[in-house]
Amino acid sequence: MSGRQTLLLVAMVLVGVAVTGPFVLGILTRAAVDDFVEMSNTTGDAELEVVEYEQGWFRSRMRVAVRFPEDEGTSIVFDHELRHGPLLPASECGNRFGFALSTGHSSLDPVTPEIEHFLPGGRMSDDCLFIDFNGNVHAIQQVAAFAGSDFDAEGNLQRTSTQVAWAPITVDWTYLNETRPKLTGSLLAPSFSVSDTATHVQIDALSMRMDLRRAVLPELWDGEVVIAIEKLQTWESDTQEPVSMRGFEMKMRVETGIVKAAFELSLAYESLAANEQEFGEGRWSLRFEDLGTRGIQAFNERRQSLLKAGIPQDSELYVQAFREFMPEILTTDPKVILDFTQAVENGLISAKGYARITKPEVTASRDPRDWLAAVELDLSVSLPERFLRDVLEGYQRSSLEASSEGQELDPAILDLLLESQASVMLQGLEQAGYVQKREDAYRSRLYLRDGNATVNDQRIGNVVEMLLGGDSQQSP
Repeated sequence: MSGRQTLLLVAMVLVGVAVTGPFVLGILTRAAVDDFVEMSNTTGDAELEVVEYEQGWFRSRMRVAVRFPEDEGTSIVFDHELRHGPLLPASECGNRFGFALSTGHSSLDPVTPEIEHFLPGGRMSDDCLFIDFNGNVHAIQQVAAFAGSDFDAEGNLQRTSTQVAWAPITVDWTYLNETRPKLTGSLLAPSFSVSDTATHVQIDALSMRMDLRRAVLPELWDGEVVIAIEKLQTWESDTQEPVSMRGFEMKMRVETGIVKAAFELSLAYESLAANEQEFGEGRWSLRFEDLGTRGIQAFNERRQSLLKAGIPQDSELYVQAFREFMPEILTTDPKVILDFTQAVENGLISAKGYARITKPEVTASRDPRDWLAAVELDLSVSLPERFLRDVLEGYQRSSLEASSEGQELDPAILDLLLESQASVMLQGLEQAGYVQKREDAYRSRLYLRDGNATVNDQRIGNVVEMLLGGDSQQSP
């Protein structure tokens, strides 16, 4: 075969690929869309449906509806045009290459007068979806800026009631089509505010990041979601004294094994100002360890079936389901771990400890005495000396003001009296062994098991009898 014939054959093959390739890739694109919809319907609370799909040779058009069981009648509709070819650059989706590019918008349907006011035409965002050669889905969504008023219960526009405003919001997410599918994404909202006649909230630089992977067991996920806010302020109209927080971060993390699972919720902030007081860095975390995975999976399956049936999440049926599977969740001897620190002017407040249920059968009881008797609690607290004195003086000040019957006391004498009484109270607590002084802080450790409590290893009695009295009673 001559060189010219070879070139002609190669050209014919390339033309054939260019002509037939888009049609074949269009079939693959439809399959990828169907797989993504099926996966979403088996893992999330929402229900996805391809309500329209017109497949063409080089382009296709699709409409996908997202419905939420609790929100009857309203759905989010993705109206997209898909381009499929042997090789498509997708500069709109982050300069990637693949076989399908989808551009369009998301909107609410139906468009009620209330929705039309907030979102003209019901349009929520402009979207770009991209499917690469591995079947991974990448998306960028742009939500336009908005400013407007709220409606009352009858649907009438209230121009003096709630005012809502936000700057353009960007959402970027990726679905990785792997053996254990992975979902990653981020959201960035430069500013968001809500105001009514009484309360105002202003949020600057809101961001969210998620990194989730399907767990070993069906219906469950591993990973974390992080929400960060650069600055948050809220204030009442009649005071104009805002509660301000900077450097706020909330993290939710899930770790799921075949037998045991863990969930952690943590909060942190760089500074907090409220009621004319300023606090430094604060951190606290609440971690649930060694939860029974099978019980969680069974409860989640029941919850999903209730949601699909349109049962509201505040229904008693969810509580009954949780009580039903609670013993299975507790069979692996789980515990709750607390870690809290707060910087104050005179030092650091801290609280660390754990709690666990020692008798899983207590879940069949509605009697709080049974629950107190089934809890093991170990909590250590540390308070700066000056902070504790201020608390005791504040308590004494409130008592004196309540008993003074309107009589004013000399401020200098009042301060001396309060300081003296606080010293007496603190000395009494220390002599009784309820607090122990170490350097410039007071520490105390509370331990509770089988209803019996100790403070710094000194027994203080049965808390079931002290708080509730009487014998515990089992009730189904």
